[in-house]
Amino acid sequence: MSTEEPDWRQCIAGRLRERSRIETRGKEIILQNNRLLDQATQLKADNLKISVENEQLRTALSTGGGKDASGAQLAIAALEKKLLAQQEELTDLHKRKGENSQMIVDLNVNLEKQKKLIAEKDLKLTEQQAANNSLRAEVAMLQSSLDQLKKLNTTMLDEHTALQLAFSSLEEKLRAVQVS
Repeated sequence: MSTEEPDWRQCIAGRLRERSRIETRGKEIILQNNRLLDQATQLKADNLKISVENEQLRTALSTGGGKDASGAQLAIAALEKKLLAQQEELTDLHKRKGENSQMIVDLNVNLEKQKKLIAEKDLKLTEQQAANNSLRAEVAMLQSSLDQLKKLNTTMLDEHTALQLAFSSLEEKLRAVQVS
């Protein structure tokens, strides 16, 4: 019994470490998802700011004219390029956010399955422990019965030996009486 308990405890400890590892992995994904949301919000704010600057430059270009026009067009082109890059990055962040959200859903489903499996294993373990206790009680009862039967057998053998001696004694007396 004492050699079985450490193995059993090590098995449970291993399962708990595995469960902890799975749950921790989900937390990392949630933190990463939160960081992506923050980045997406920042990019949206930058996008809005660049769009406003772009419109201001277009308005200045359409009303101002002159030599500032070519500089403004270059600035507009640079801002449009920057806006396009940030929109691409925002799209990528949304895609990653969706992937992370799906991973969170999958991990939650897996976690629920693991919880059900652990509950089933705990139930089976409890049932097996109850059966084990019942069998131990039965073994103890049978051992007690065996001890009683051994004592009874010893008593019967002693009585048989005593009767055998008495019979032998009576038989000798009978022979003695028949001879005389």
